[in-house]
Amino acid sequence: MFEPIRWFHPLFDALFGFDIPFTYRWRLLLLQPISVLTCAMKWVPWIFSRRYSSIHIPLRRRPGQSVRAIVFLPPEGSKSTLETSRGLRPLHLDFHGGGFIGGNPEHDAEFCSALSDELGAVVVSATYHFAPRYTFPVANEDAQDVAAFLTENAERLWKADPRVLTVSGFSAGGNLALGVAQGLAGTDYNVKGSVTFYAPVNIFLYSNQVDLRKPPTEKPAPIDKPDPLEVLKPLFDAYSGPVRTTNMENPLMNPILADITTLPPKMAFVVPKIDILYEEQMLMIERLKRETEQLNTPARTVTTGADSESISAEQTHHTPTNKDVHQIRHLEFPDGFHGWLEIPEAAIGNTDKKKAFAFAFDFLKDVYQSHA
Repeated sequence: MFEPIRWFHPLFDALFGFDIPFTYRWRLLLLQPISVLTCAMKWVPWIFSRRYSSIHIPLRRRPGQSVRAIVFLPPEGSKSTLETSRGLRPLHLDFHGGGFIGGNPEHDAEFCSALSDELGAVVVSATYHFAPRYTFPVANEDAQDVAAFLTENAERLWKADPRVLTVSGFSAGGNLALGVAQGLAGTDYNVKGSVTFYAPVNIFLYSNQVDLRKPPTEKPAPIDKPDPLEVLKPLFDAYSGPVRTTNMENPLMNPILADITTLPPKMAFVVPKIDILYEEQMLMIERLKRETEQLNTPARTVTTGADSESISAEQTHHTPTNKDVHQIRHLEFPDGFHGWLEIPEAAIGNTDKKKAFAFAFDFLKDVYQSHA
């Protein structure tokens, strides 16, 4: 399918999605111009680029259907000569954001291209089916099917090592990336590291230990100002909302509930403070850091004759079940807001973007080097 046709899915679903609740359908008409504008802004600059190739990945759980992905290969003369222990390039899988209701792989093309340039990784940016036509767990299953395709074919197609797989995602894509990690946990292709940017983990935990899985309309606003997209908020809940009550304890929907052993051993989070998702992200980070300390400490190893106090904990802490050191890092941006890294630099400058991307690349470089 010609890519721009997909930009009009809100219109098609609004007019012909007779099985979609009317409360979503009329809002999809309002979403349509926003969808075209944002997709065009991300796609048009890459029209004549030969930096990536486009492929369609077949879906196991939906025979006859596929999702589009774009593939960035390290350019000739790449700055990095990183190779895995098998003499292959690292493999990275990224998912774009869009509230589970839109977007395209080019949304993250700048990040993916720079990652491939800087670290010499083979980077795949994939899309998925959108709400409200497709609700949970369809997008998560699409993401896991994409990952399965890569584990089976990346070495043959691009000389990339599926055993050194990392993932990333912006906003909703971060949720999907963590779902991929859960799906591959315990296999030969377990995800080695993840970087998420303002990812929804869909849960608020309070000191009285009461769990509340809240829809977007009930999450606290970071600033006391009118939200220009207030009318569209029900759409942002269209993916999980219809099945929330039956999935309250589902870690695929709510990654904060995931067992740490099903998540990547190395995780990095980019967190803007002006975001309704700030609190839930920080709660997840704090929980993971506590559990990482507990996991790492019991299996601490010290070289014979060495002074234990002089040995870096980061170098010597290992889990009993995974030889990889567990690490949790995060970077906060006090003036950042949800999606600000995806806004054109002409509007907000590039200082924060450079800092966030450098943080992500440094983190992923450490992951790759540990498997070099």
